[in-house]
Amino acid sequence: MKFKKLAAIAIGSVMAVGMCAGVTACKKEKDPNTIYIWAGGQWTGSDGENLKKFCKWYEDNNTLGLKIDVKIKADFEQVFAASTISSDSPDVMIWDRFNTPTYAADYVLEPIDDLIERDGIDASKFNATAYNELSYAGVQYGLPLDLDLWGICINMDIVDAYNTANPSTKITCLWEEDGTTPRYDWNWDDVLEVAGKLKGFQYKKGSRDVTVYNGYDGVNVKEFFIHNYFSTGEDYLIDGKPVCNNDAGVATLEYLHKLRRTGDNDGYKDQKSFVQGNLAMFMRPTYFVNYLNTYAKSMNVRFMPQPAATIEGGDNRGVMGGFGMAIPRPIKDKFRTQAWEDKKAKCWEFMKDWLYNDATMREWAEVTMTIPALISAQSSPEVQANTVLKDVIPFADKYTTRPGVPGWTSVQVEVFNNYVDTFCKGGSTGAEEIKKTLSTIERESKFYLDSYGSQKN
Repeated sequence: MKFKKLAAIAIGSVMAVGMCAGVTACKKEKDPNTIYIWAGGQWTGSDGENLKKFCKWYEDNNTLGLKIDVKIKADFEQVFAASTISSDSPDVMIWDRFNTPTYAADYVLEPIDDLIERDGIDASKFNATAYNELSYAGVQYGLPLDLDLWGICINMDIVDAYNTANPSTKITCLWEEDGTTPRYDWNWDDVLEVAGKLKGFQYKKGSRDVTVYNGYDGVNVKEFFIHNYFSTGEDYLIDGKPVCNNDAGVATLEYLHKLRRTGDNDGYKDQKSFVQGNLAMFMRPTYFVNYLNTYAKSMNVRFMPQPAATIEGGDNRGVMGGFGMAIPRPIKDKFRTQAWEDKKAKCWEFMKDWLYNDATMREWAEVTMTIPALISAQSSPEVQANTVLKDVIPFADKYTTRPGVPGWTSVQVEVFNNYVDTFCKGGSTGAEEIKKTLSTIERESKFYLDSYGSQKN
Protein backbone atom coordinates (compact mmCIF):
# COMPACT_ATOMS: atom_id res chain seq x y z
CA MET A 1 0.00 0.00 0.00
CA LYS A 2 1.20 3.48 -0.76
CA PHE A 3 0.56 4.71 2.77
CA LYS A 4 2.54 1.80 4.18
CA LYS A 5 5.00 3.88 6.22
CA LEU A 6 2.45 6.07 7.98
CA ALA A 7 0.10 3.17 8.51
CA ALA A 8 2.88 1.20 10.20
CA ILE A 9 3.47 4.07 12.60
CA ALA A 10 -0.24 4.41 13.13
CA ILE A 11 -0.78 0.73 13.93
CA GLY A 12 2.17 0.77 16.33
CA SER A 13 0.75 3.82 18.08
CA VAL A 14 -2.68 2.29 18.40
CA MET A 15 -1.29 -0.96 19.82
CA ALA A 16 0.72 1.02 22.34
CA VAL A 17 -2.38 2.61 23.83
CA GLY A 18 -4.66 -0.42 23.51
CA MET A 19 -7.23 -1.39 20.97
CA CYS A 20 -10.22 0.04 22.87
CA ALA A 21 -12.86 -1.98 21.03
CA GLY A 22 -11.81 -1.16 17.51
CA VAL A 23 -10.21 2.18 18.37
CA THR A 24 -13.34 4.28 18.18
CA ALA A 25 -15.83 2.59 20.48
CA CYS A 26 -14.80 4.59 23.57
CA LYS A 27 -14.69 7.94 21.76
CA LYS A 28 -17.42 10.48 22.36
CA GLU A 29 -19.31 11.69 19.33
CA LYS A 30 -18.04 15.04 18.12
CA ASP A 31 -20.15 18.19 18.18
CA PRO A 32 -20.86 19.11 14.53
CA ASN A 33 -20.51 22.83 15.34
CA THR A 34 -17.17 22.54 17.12
CA ILE A 35 -13.91 22.66 15.16
CA TYR A 36 -11.46 20.29 16.81
CA ILE A 37 -7.91 21.51 16.20
CA TRP A 38 -4.65 19.73 16.88
CA ALA A 39 -1.44 21.73 17.04
CA GLY A 40 2.05 20.25 17.16
CA GLY A 41 4.33 20.11 20.18
CA GLN A 42 6.15 23.30 19.16
CA TRP A 43 3.15 25.24 20.47
CA THR A 44 4.50 25.37 24.00
CA GLY A 45 4.99 28.12 26.58
CA SER A 46 3.86 31.58 25.53
CA ASP A 47 3.25 30.42 21.93
CA GLY A 48 0.76 27.81 23.09
CA GLU A 49 -0.95 30.24 25.43
CA ASN A 50 -1.27 32.78 22.62
CA LEU A 51 -2.81 30.17 20.32
CA LYS A 52 -5.41 29.29 22.96
CA LYS A 53 -6.05 32.96 23.68
CA PHE A 54 -6.70 33.67 20.02
CA CYS A 55 -8.98 30.64 19.63
CA LYS A 56 -11.03 31.88 22.60
CA TRP A 57 -11.30 35.30 20.94
CA TYR A 58 -12.34 33.67 17.67
CA GLU A 59 -14.96 31.52 19.36
CA ASP A 60 -16.46 34.64 20.98
CA ASN A 61 -16.43 36.74 17.81
CA ASN A 62 -16.94 34.53 14.74
CA THR A 63 -20.15 34.87 12.75
CA LEU A 64 -20.25 31.22 11.66
CA GLY A 65 -21.63 29.96 14.97
CA LEU A 66 -18.55 27.79 15.54
CA LYS A 67 -16.94 26.69 18.77
CA ILE A 68 -13.23 25.90 18.96
CA ASP A 69 -11.53 23.04 20.77
CA VAL A 70 -7.75 23.31 20.43
CA LYS A 71 -5.35 20.72 21.82
CA ILE A 72 -1.56 20.91 21.91
CA LYS A 73 -0.09 17.51 20.99
CA ALA A 74 3.50 17.12 22.15
CA ASP A 75 3.70 13.79 20.29
CA PHE A 76 1.84 15.10 17.25
CA GLU A 77 3.45 12.82 14.66
CA GLN A 78 2.63 9.65 16.59
CA VAL A 79 -0.92 10.50 17.65
CA PHE A 80 -1.80 11.96 14.25
CA ALA A 81 -0.55 8.82 12.54
CA ALA A 82 -2.80 6.72 14.77
CA SER A 83 -5.77 9.01 14.16
CA THR A 84 -5.61 8.56 10.38
CA ILE A 85 -6.81 4.97 10.61
CA SER A 86 -9.70 5.82 12.91
CA SER A 87 -12.52 8.32 13.24
CA ASP A 88 -10.58 10.18 15.92
CA SER A 89 -8.59 12.50 13.66
CA PRO A 90 -8.79 16.26 14.25
CA ASP A 91 -10.97 18.42 12.03
CA VAL A 92 -8.13 20.83 11.33
CA MET A 93 -4.40 20.60 11.97
CA ILE A 94 -1.89 23.41 12.48
CA TRP A 95 1.62 22.19 11.79
CA ASP A 96 5.01 23.01 10.28
CA ARG A 97 4.38 23.64 6.60
CA PHE A 98 7.59 21.96 5.47
CA ASN A 99 6.08 18.61 6.44
CA THR A 100 3.37 18.98 3.79
CA PRO A 101 5.08 16.66 1.25
CA THR A 102 5.53 13.94 3.86
CA TYR A 103 1.85 13.95 4.85
CA ALA A 104 0.57 14.53 1.33
CA ALA A 105 2.56 11.58 0.01
CA ASP A 106 0.88 9.46 2.67
CA TYR A 107 -2.57 10.56 1.44
CA VAL A 108 -3.67 11.89 4.83
CA LEU A 109 -4.36 15.51 3.81
CA GLU A 110 -7.48 16.61 1.94
CA PRO A 111 -6.77 18.42 -1.36
CA ILE A 112 -8.42 21.84 -1.50
CA ASP A 113 -7.87 22.97 -5.12
CA ASP A 114 -11.55 22.53 -6.01
CA LEU A 115 -12.60 24.59 -2.98
CA ILE A 116 -10.10 27.32 -3.83
CA GLU A 117 -11.40 27.53 -7.40
CA ARG A 118 -15.05 27.37 -6.37
CA ASP A 119 -14.72 30.22 -3.87
CA GLY A 120 -12.37 32.36 -5.93
CA ILE A 121 -9.55 32.39 -3.40
CA ASP A 122 -6.81 34.68 -4.70
CA ALA A 123 -3.51 33.00 -3.85
CA SER A 124 -1.60 36.22 -4.56
CA LYS A 125 -3.01 37.69 -1.36
CA PHE A 126 -0.71 35.35 0.57
CA ASN A 127 3.06 35.39 0.70
CA ALA A 128 3.87 33.20 -2.31
CA THR A 129 6.66 31.23 -0.64
CA ALA A 130 4.47 30.28 2.32
CA TYR A 131 1.49 29.42 0.12
CA ASN A 132 3.50 27.22 -2.22
CA GLU A 133 5.04 25.31 0.67
CA LEU A 134 1.59 23.83 1.27
CA SER A 135 1.50 22.17 -2.13
CA TYR A 136 2.93 18.88 -3.31
CA ALA A 137 3.00 17.39 -6.80
CA GLY A 138 0.89 20.27 -8.09
CA VAL A 139 -1.86 19.86 -5.49
CA GLN A 140 -2.69 22.42 -2.78
CA TYR A 141 -3.35 20.97 0.68
CA GLY A 142 -3.62 23.96 2.98
CA LEU A 143 -3.49 27.70 3.57
CA PRO A 144 -0.59 29.47 5.33
CA LEU A 145 -0.91 31.06 8.75
CA ASP A 146 2.27 33.03 9.25
CA LEU A 147 5.86 33.72 8.22
CA ASP A 148 8.55 32.50 10.57
CA LEU A 149 11.82 33.85 9.19
CA TRP A 150 15.07 32.47 10.57
CA GLY A 151 17.78 34.98 11.35
CA ILE A 152 20.31 35.95 14.01
CA CYS A 153 19.24 37.70 17.20
CA ILE A 154 21.84 40.08 18.64
CA ASN A 155 21.84 41.39 22.20
CA MET A 156 22.58 45.01 21.35
CA ASP A 157 23.06 45.89 25.01
CA ILE A 158 26.24 43.80 24.88
CA VAL A 159 27.34 45.42 21.61
CA ASP A 160 26.82 48.90 23.08
CA ALA A 161 28.74 47.98 26.23
CA TYR A 162 31.58 46.54 24.15
CA ASN A 163 31.82 49.64 21.95
CA THR A 164 31.91 51.91 25.01
CA ALA A 165 34.68 49.86 26.61
CA ASN A 166 36.69 49.36 23.37
CA PRO A 167 36.62 52.54 21.29
CA SER A 168 39.65 51.51 19.23
CA THR A 169 38.11 48.17 18.14
CA LYS A 170 34.45 49.17 18.01
CA ILE A 171 31.95 46.98 16.19
CA THR A 172 30.83 49.10 13.23
CA CYS A 173 29.59 46.55 10.70
CA LEU A 174 26.08 46.59 12.17
CA TRP A 175 25.49 50.18 11.06
CA GLU A 176 25.64 52.10 7.82
CA GLU A 177 28.42 54.64 7.27
CA ASP A 178 26.52 57.31 9.22
CA GLY A 179 26.99 55.18 12.35
CA THR A 180 23.33 55.34 13.38
CA THR A 181 21.25 53.65 10.65
CA PRO A 182 21.06 49.87 11.19
CA ARG A 183 22.68 47.84 8.43
CA TYR A 184 20.92 44.63 7.47
CA ASP A 185 22.75 43.43 4.35
CA TRP A 186 25.48 41.78 6.37
CA ASN A 187 27.56 38.69 5.59
CA TRP A 188 29.41 35.76 7.15
CA ASP A 189 32.55 37.84 7.81
CA ASP A 190 30.48 40.35 9.77
CA VAL A 191 29.04 37.57 11.93
CA LEU A 192 32.48 36.15 12.67
CA GLU A 193 33.80 39.60 13.55
CA VAL A 194 30.99 40.44 15.96
CA ALA A 195 30.93 37.00 17.59
CA GLY A 196 34.71 36.91 17.91
CA LYS A 197 34.93 40.31 19.57
CA LEU A 198 32.11 39.61 22.02
CA LYS A 199 33.27 36.17 23.13
CA GLY A 200 34.85 36.52 26.57
CA PHE A 201 33.81 40.16 26.96
CA GLN A 202 33.01 41.16 30.55
CA TYR A 203 30.67 44.00 31.40
CA LYS A 204 28.27 45.36 33.99
CA LYS A 205 24.57 44.60 33.74
CA GLY A 206 23.04 46.70 36.47
CA SER A 207 24.93 45.69 39.59
CA ARG A 208 26.02 42.33 38.14
CA ASP A 209 29.32 41.43 36.55
CA VAL A 210 28.50 39.44 33.41
CA THR A 211 30.74 37.36 31.15
CA VAL A 212 29.84 36.65 27.54
CA TYR A 213 30.86 33.01 27.35
CA ASN A 214 29.63 32.55 23.78
CA GLY A 215 29.79 35.25 21.13
CA TYR A 216 27.54 33.00 19.05
CA ASP A 217 25.76 29.73 19.77
CA GLY A 218 28.40 27.67 18.02
CA VAL A 219 27.31 24.42 19.65
CA ASN A 220 24.21 24.23 17.45
CA VAL A 221 25.67 25.20 14.05
CA LYS A 222 24.90 21.65 12.89
CA GLU A 223 21.22 22.58 12.73
CA PHE A 224 21.76 25.36 10.22
CA PHE A 225 23.75 23.87 7.37
CA ILE A 226 20.90 24.27 4.91
CA HIS A 227 20.21 27.87 5.99
CA ASN A 228 23.78 28.90 5.30
CA TYR A 229 24.09 26.80 2.16
CA PHE A 230 21.11 28.65 0.71
CA SER A 231 22.84 31.98 1.41
CA THR A 232 25.51 31.01 -1.15
CA GLY A 233 22.83 31.35 -3.81
CA GLU A 234 22.77 27.61 -4.55
CA ASP A 235 19.92 25.10 -4.24
CA TYR A 236 20.43 21.83 -2.41
CA LEU A 237 18.34 19.63 -4.70
CA ILE A 238 19.17 19.63 -8.40
CA ASP A 239 16.77 17.54 -10.48
CA GLY A 240 15.69 15.93 -7.22
CA LYS A 241 19.22 14.91 -6.20
CA PRO A 242 21.19 16.35 -3.25
CA VAL A 243 24.12 18.47 -4.43
CA CYS A 244 26.55 20.21 -2.07
CA ASN A 245 30.00 18.81 -2.89
CA ASN A 246 30.98 22.03 -4.63
CA ASP A 247 32.49 25.44 -3.88
CA ALA A 248 29.33 26.55 -2.06
CA GLY A 249 29.44 23.48 0.18
CA VAL A 250 33.12 23.97 0.93
CA ALA A 251 32.54 27.61 1.87
CA THR A 252 29.57 26.67 4.08
CA LEU A 253 31.49 24.06 6.06
CA GLU A 254 34.51 26.33 6.47
CA TYR A 255 32.27 29.10 7.79
CA LEU A 256 30.40 26.85 10.23
CA HIS A 257 33.70 25.43 11.49
CA LYS A 258 34.93 28.94 12.31
CA LEU A 259 31.57 29.95 13.75
CA ARG A 260 31.56 27.06 16.21
CA ARG A 261 34.77 28.40 17.76
CA THR A 262 33.12 31.70 18.62
CA GLY A 263 30.84 29.89 21.05
CA ASP A 264 31.62 26.29 21.95
CA ASN A 265 30.67 26.48 25.65
CA ASP A 266 27.85 23.96 25.90
CA GLY A 267 26.49 25.57 29.07
CA TYR A 268 25.49 28.84 27.39
CA LYS A 269 23.57 28.14 24.20
CA ASP A 270 19.89 28.78 24.90
CA GLN A 271 17.39 31.62 25.14
CA LYS A 272 17.87 31.93 28.90
CA SER A 273 21.61 32.50 28.38
CA PHE A 274 20.78 35.08 25.73
CA VAL A 275 18.45 37.04 28.00
CA GLN A 276 20.90 36.86 30.92
CA GLY A 277 23.72 38.24 28.76
CA ASN A 278 26.04 35.21 28.64
CA LEU A 279 25.26 34.55 24.94
CA ALA A 280 25.54 37.49 22.54
CA MET A 281 24.02 36.05 19.35
CA PHE A 282 22.10 33.01 18.23
CA MET A 283 19.95 31.75 15.39
CA ARG A 284 16.23 32.04 16.05
CA PRO A 285 12.97 32.36 14.10
CA THR A 286 10.81 35.46 14.41
CA TYR A 287 8.54 33.54 16.79
CA PHE A 288 11.25 34.32 19.35
CA VAL A 289 9.61 37.75 19.63
CA ASN A 290 6.92 36.07 21.75
CA TYR A 291 9.53 34.89 24.23
CA LEU A 292 11.16 38.32 24.42
CA ASN A 293 7.79 40.00 24.82
CA THR A 294 7.08 37.74 27.78
CA TYR A 295 10.43 37.55 29.54
CA ALA A 296 12.62 40.45 28.35
CA LYS A 297 10.51 43.39 27.18
CA SER A 298 13.18 45.98 28.02
CA MET A 299 15.99 44.10 26.30
CA ASN A 300 17.56 45.81 23.28
CA VAL A 301 17.50 43.10 20.60
CA ARG A 302 18.09 43.38 16.88
CA PHE A 303 16.88 40.61 14.59
CA MET A 304 19.21 40.30 11.61
CA PRO A 305 18.34 38.41 8.43
CA GLN A 306 20.35 35.45 7.24
CA PRO A 307 23.90 36.70 6.56
CA ALA A 308 25.02 36.45 2.95
CA ALA A 309 27.78 33.99 2.13
CA THR A 310 31.07 35.79 1.61
CA ILE A 311 31.55 34.33 -1.84
CA GLU A 312 30.50 35.36 -5.32
CA GLY A 313 26.73 35.04 -5.61
CA GLY A 314 26.15 35.23 -1.85
CA ASP A 315 22.89 36.82 -0.73
CA ASN A 316 20.75 37.31 2.38
CA ARG A 317 18.72 34.29 1.33
CA GLY A 318 17.49 32.49 4.39
CA VAL A 319 14.98 29.85 5.39
CA MET A 320 11.34 30.65 5.98
CA GLY A 321 9.45 28.43 8.35
CA GLY A 322 5.94 28.85 9.66
CA PHE A 323 2.67 27.08 10.12
CA GLY A 324 -0.21 26.12 7.92
CA MET A 325 -3.72 24.77 8.28
CA ALA A 326 -5.07 21.70 6.57
CA ILE A 327 -7.97 19.27 6.82
CA PRO A 328 -6.86 15.70 7.64
CA ARG A 329 -8.19 12.93 5.42
CA PRO A 330 -8.86 9.56 7.04
CA ILE A 331 -7.04 6.75 5.25
CA LYS A 332 -9.98 4.36 5.37
CA ASP A 333 -12.99 4.98 3.14
CA LYS A 334 -15.42 3.95 5.86
CA PHE A 335 -14.53 7.04 7.90
CA ARG A 336 -15.12 9.45 5.00
CA THR A 337 -18.87 9.51 5.63
CA GLN A 338 -21.44 12.17 4.80
CA ALA A 339 -20.99 13.51 8.32
CA TRP A 340 -17.27 13.85 7.58
CA GLU A 341 -18.04 15.66 4.31
CA ASP A 342 -20.38 18.03 6.16
CA LYS A 343 -17.72 18.75 8.76
CA LYS A 344 -15.12 19.27 6.02
CA ALA A 345 -17.32 22.01 4.57
CA LYS A 346 -17.47 23.77 7.93
CA CYS A 347 -13.72 23.40 8.37
CA TRP A 348 -13.12 25.06 5.02
CA GLU A 349 -15.36 27.99 5.95
CA PHE A 350 -13.47 28.24 9.24
CA MET A 351 -10.09 28.24 7.51
CA LYS A 352 -11.17 31.01 5.14
CA ASP A 353 -12.65 33.06 7.98
CA TRP A 354 -9.37 32.89 9.90
CA LEU A 355 -6.63 32.85 7.27
CA TYR A 356 -8.23 34.79 4.37
CA ASN A 357 -9.89 37.46 6.52
CA ASP A 358 -7.88 40.65 7.00
CA ALA A 359 -9.55 41.62 10.29
CA THR A 360 -9.08 38.15 11.79
CA MET A 361 -5.44 37.97 10.77
CA ARG A 362 -4.77 41.40 12.25
CA GLU A 363 -6.17 40.12 15.53
CA TRP A 364 -3.94 37.06 15.21
CA ALA A 365 -0.92 39.33 14.71
CA GLU A 366 -1.83 41.39 17.76
CA VAL A 367 -2.29 38.38 20.03
CA THR A 368 0.75 36.39 18.87
CA MET A 369 3.19 39.09 17.68
CA THR A 370 3.93 37.15 14.49
CA ILE A 371 4.04 38.07 10.80
CA PRO A 372 0.79 37.09 9.02
CA ALA A 373 1.04 35.19 5.75
CA LEU A 374 -1.90 37.27 4.51
CA ILE A 375 -0.06 40.24 2.99
CA SER A 376 -2.69 42.88 3.77
CA ALA A 377 -2.49 42.11 7.50
CA GLN A 378 1.26 42.74 7.59
CA SER A 379 0.56 46.47 7.70
CA SER A 380 -1.35 46.17 10.96
CA PRO A 381 -0.27 48.64 13.66
CA GLU A 382 0.72 45.76 15.93
CA VAL A 383 3.21 44.38 13.41
CA GLN A 384 4.53 47.77 12.31
CA ALA A 385 4.99 48.91 15.90
CA ASN A 386 7.28 45.97 16.61
CA THR A 387 10.77 46.91 15.42
CA VAL A 388 11.90 43.29 15.03
CA LEU A 389 8.97 42.26 12.85
CA LYS A 390 8.78 45.49 10.83
CA ASP A 391 12.47 45.43 9.95
CA VAL A 392 12.52 41.81 8.81
CA ILE A 393 9.39 41.82 6.60
CA PRO A 394 11.22 43.37 3.60
CA PHE A 395 13.55 40.35 3.54
CA ALA A 396 10.70 37.84 3.25
CA ASP A 397 10.83 37.91 -0.55
CA LYS A 398 14.47 36.78 -0.45
CA TYR A 399 13.73 33.80 1.75
CA THR A 400 13.10 30.28 0.54
CA THR A 401 11.81 27.11 2.18
CA ARG A 402 13.34 23.79 3.04
CA PRO A 403 13.29 21.38 0.08
CA GLY A 404 9.71 20.28 -0.56
CA VAL A 405 10.23 16.53 -0.56
CA PRO A 406 8.85 13.75 1.62
CA GLY A 407 11.17 12.75 4.44
CA TRP A 408 13.16 15.99 4.67
CA THR A 409 13.19 15.83 8.47
CA SER A 410 15.27 12.65 8.27
CA VAL A 411 17.92 14.48 6.24
CA GLN A 412 18.14 17.23 8.86
CA VAL A 413 18.22 14.92 11.86
CA GLU A 414 20.15 11.93 10.54
CA VAL A 415 22.53 13.65 8.12
CA PHE A 416 23.21 17.31 8.92
CA ASN A 417 22.97 16.93 12.69
CA ASN A 418 25.44 14.07 12.49
CA TYR A 419 28.06 14.78 9.85
CA VAL A 420 28.11 18.58 10.04
CA ASP A 421 28.43 18.35 13.81
CA THR A 422 31.31 15.87 13.60
CA PHE A 423 33.16 18.06 11.10
CA CYS A 424 32.67 21.29 13.04
CA LYS A 425 33.84 19.71 16.29
CA GLY A 426 36.99 18.41 14.64
CA GLY A 427 40.27 20.22 14.20
CA SER A 428 40.91 19.45 10.54
CA THR A 429 39.58 21.75 7.82
CA GLY A 430 41.79 20.48 5.02
CA ALA A 431 40.40 20.19 1.50
CA GLU A 432 40.37 16.38 1.64
CA GLU A 433 38.42 16.27 4.91
CA ILE A 434 35.88 18.83 3.65
CA LYS A 435 35.29 16.98 0.38
CA LYS A 436 34.93 13.70 2.25
CA THR A 437 32.32 15.21 4.56
CA LEU A 438 30.36 16.79 1.71
CA SER A 439 30.43 13.56 -0.27
CA THR A 440 29.04 11.72 2.74
CA ILE A 441 26.32 14.33 3.23
CA GLU A 442 25.26 13.99 -0.41
CA ARG A 443 25.26 10.20 -0.29
CA GLU A 444 23.40 9.91 3.01
CA SER A 445 20.84 12.57 2.02
CA LYS A 446 20.08 10.62 -1.14
CA PHE A 447 19.80 7.41 0.88
CA TYR A 448 17.17 8.83 3.23
CA LEU A 449 15.16 10.55 0.51
CA ASP A 450 15.25 7.43 -1.67
CA SER A 451 14.35 5.23 1.29
CA TYR A 452 11.32 7.34 2.04
CA GLY A 453 10.33 7.32 -1.62
CA SER A 454 10.57 3.55 -1.77
CA GLN A 455 7.88 3.36 0.92
CA LYS A 456 5.43 4.90 -1.53
CA ASN A 457 5.72 2.17 -4.14
